[in-house]
Amino acid sequence: MVQAFDHRAASIVINPKNLHRPAQPRPTTLEQHRDPKWLPDPQYWVLESECGWPPKSDWVVGFKEITAPTNVRTFIAAVCPAVGFGNKVPVLKPETANRREWAPRC
Repeated sequence: MVQAFDHRAASIVINPKNLHRPAQPRPTTLEQHRDPKWLPDPQYWVLESECGWPPKSDWVVGFKEITAPTNVRTFIAAVCPAVGFGNKVPVLKPETANRREWAPRC
């Protein structure tokens, strides 16, 4: 769900008949991009209490763990809301809300 500079690049659609890759992206439409209240549908939901963000952390930097080997670029990052992320979107998590030091979140 992270694409170059866009954390709203696509929703996830589950196709249970596809045994090897049931979760597939559905690209965001222009109309959805124009709506600031529109959010993509994730594959999973995580309770806010399980996220472990420091108080007052509203945004984080998330990045794609792997891109295609044919791509020239090797890093795609996006500014994302401080929400629950799976292991396929590593994020940079502030150690505290008042310090400028950043530590990777596994």
